[in-house]
Amino acid sequence: MSFTPTRRALAMAASLIVAGCAAAGTAAAQANVPGQGTSPAESTHHETDTVLADAFSRVDRNTAWQQTSKLKLNFPTYHTEGIAYSQDHIFLSAVQITEPTVKYPTPQDGYDRTPGKGVGHLFVMDKAGNLQKDITLGEGDMYHPGGIDFDGTNVWVPVAQYRPNSSAIIYKVDADTLDVHKQFEVKDHFGGIVLDKQTGHLVGNTWGSRRFAEWDLQGKEPGHLAEPELLH
Repeated sequence: MSFTPTRRALAMAASLIVAGCAAAGTAAAQANVPGQGTSPAESTHHETDTVLADAFSRVDRNTAWQQTSKLKLNFPTYHTEGIAYSQDHIFLSAVQITEPTVKYPTPQDGYDRTPGKGVGHLFVMDKAGNLQKDITLGEGDMYHPGGIDFDGTNVWVPVAQYRPNSSAIIYKVDADTLDVHKQFEVKDHFGGIVLDKQTGHLVGNTWGSRRFAEWDLQGKEPGHLAEPELLH
């Protein structure tokens, strides 16, 4: 099921992009979007989503970004993917590539490249950026973590094969105990995830954001949030 790009769809897309914005040294930035001024905190999720969606709809390749802070990390971060903040921790997902993928001359078994090899990491830091724990995630060819989200209790992490049209595992990590739970597996490469607090559902984006999908917490997919052409 597909539907038009409502403000909720735009808000979810914006959240997924933010969830996937991580660098070797973490940095915070804000966009100087024309017509978007500062205002008091909104009183409801709906109003917050509306502000986010409206601002996101005005962001383009020419948007000016201004760095507001930065934090140097003193440990190997490899290829970073997503970042999330809890009350006590900073969570940073990253992939350590040990064997790069190689494109096939022609697709084989539905894949356009070899699986490659790697190690998926979820780094847990204190607010000063000191590494507290390195959680290894993934199974077999699924070793590439993506953009992550903190829902107030758990950190949600997709770990996919490093190629399109493949598969992924959705993990739930308790932000306090750091216990890891494999929530479910899905078909296709999902490179980002957020939890929609209005519906209680998870929303993910595939390789290149070609498709946005929605699941309940058991992995059942009630419908697609939006087709990619509706968000471009």
